Amino acid sequence: MSEVAERRPLPGRKAPPSALVLAFATAVQTLAAMATLLVPAIAPQIARVTGVPAGLVGLQTTLIFAVAMVISPVAGRLVRRLGACRVSQWALALMGAFALLAMVPHPAALAGASVLLGIAYALPNPSAAQLLSRFTPPRHRNLLFSIKQTGVPLGGVLAGLLAPALALHAAWWLPFFVLLALAGLLALAAVPWRERLDGDRQPDVPIAGRGLYGGLRLAWNLVPLRLLAVTALCLTGLQLCLMTYLVVMLVGEFGFDPVLAGAVLAGMQASGVVGRIFWGFVADRSGNGRIVLIGLALLIVALVVVAMQIGPQTPPALIVGLFLLLGGTAVGWNGVYMGELVRLAPAGSASDATAGALFFTFMGVLVGPALFALLQGLAGSVQAMLPLLIVLGLCAAFLMWRAGRH
Repeated sequence: MSEVAERRPLPGRKAPPSALVLAFATAVQTLAAMATLLVPAIAPQIARVTGVPAGLVGLQTTLIFAVAMVISPVAGRLVRRLGACRVSQWALALMGAFALLAMVPHPAALAGASVLLGIAYALPNPSAAQLLSRFTPPRHRNLLFSIKQTGVPLGGVLAGLLAPALALHAAWWLPFFVLLALAGLLALAAVPWRERLDGDRQPDVPIAGRGLYGGLRLAWNLVPLRLLAVTALCLTGLQLCLMTYLVVMLVGEFGFDPVLAGAVLAGMQASGVVGRIFWGFVADRSGNGRIVLIGLALLIVALVVVAMQIGPQTPPALIVGLFLLLGGTAVGWNGVYMGELVRLAPAGSASDATAGALFFTFMGVLVGPALFALLQGLAGSVQAMLPLLIVLGLCAAFLMWRAGRH
C-alpha cells in the first residue's frame, strides 16, 4: 500500500465512535499519571529494597519530568509520522518497560526506569490532542479535553489507593506488576482500531535535524500559542506548589492531624476532577475558553488571598472548604487550556502545537516547586510564600488577556 493510500480513510470502515476515542485517550493519561506516582506512593518500601534514602527517592519525580520536558517537543512529529494511536501504544509499552525495570531492586535500575517513564509521559497529550481534534465535535472540545485531563488526578487517586496497600500487604513490586498488566492490556485493546485511528499519519514527516523540535518552534513563533504556553507554565507552577506544600502547611502551621491533612490533599484532587469537567462545560457553553482561563486565574488569586488570612483560630471546616475550592480551580484549568491549544493550532498541527507547549508546562513542574522551596526556606513558613502564587495567577491572567489582542 502506498503512503498516500495509508493516509486516506480506509474504504468501508467507519470512523471510531467519539466516546471510544475519548475513553482510550483518558485511560492512557490515567495510567501515565498513575505511573509517575507509584514510586512516591511506596517510597519507604523502595528505600528499604534499594538502599536509597526515602528522601532521595523523591528525586525520581524530578528526573521523570526533566526527561519529559526534553522529549515533549519531539512527540508531535512522532505523532504525525507514526500516528496518534501508535504513539499511544509506544507510551504504554514504555510504561511497561518502566514497570519491569522498577521491579529490579537496585538504584541504577530505578534511575533507568525513570528515564523510560519520562519519555512515556511526554507522549500521551500530543497523541490525545490529535485524536480528539479529529474524532470529536469541535463544539464540545473544551469539555472533552477536560474529561480526558481528569486522567491526571484519577491516576493520582489510583496510585494513592492501590500502591501502598499492595506494597504493604502483598509485595513491594506488585504495584509495578499491576501497571505492567494494565498498560499491556490497553495497548493490545487498541490494535483493532489502529488503522482507523491513524489514517492521517504522514510517514515522510521528518523527526531529525530541523524537524526534531518543530513543535517547540511552532509554539514559540505563533504569538497566541506562545502566550498560552507561558500561561501554562505559570498555572502549572502554581498548582504544583500548592499540592506539594499543602500538607506541610496544614500540619505545621494550622495544627491539622496528618491523616486529615492527607485527606484534604486527596479531596483537592477529587475536586480537581469535578472542576476540570465543570470548567470545560462552561468554556463550551460560553464559546470562549480564553475568557474562562482568565476568570479561573483571577478566581485562584482571590482564593489564595483568602488563604493568606487563615490563622490558628480559623475553624477547620472553613479551611477544608477553601482548599477544596482551590482544588476545583487550581487543579481544574488544564482541560480548557488543552482545548485552547488545539483551537489555536494551525490545521493538522494539533499534536505539534501541544507537544511544543508541553515543554513549558513541564518546565513549570520543575521550576515552580523548586523556587517555592528556596523562598520558603528564607521566609520560614509556607503561608508566607502564598504571595508567590498570587503573582503567578496574575501573570497567567495578564498573558491570556494579551493573547486576545493578537
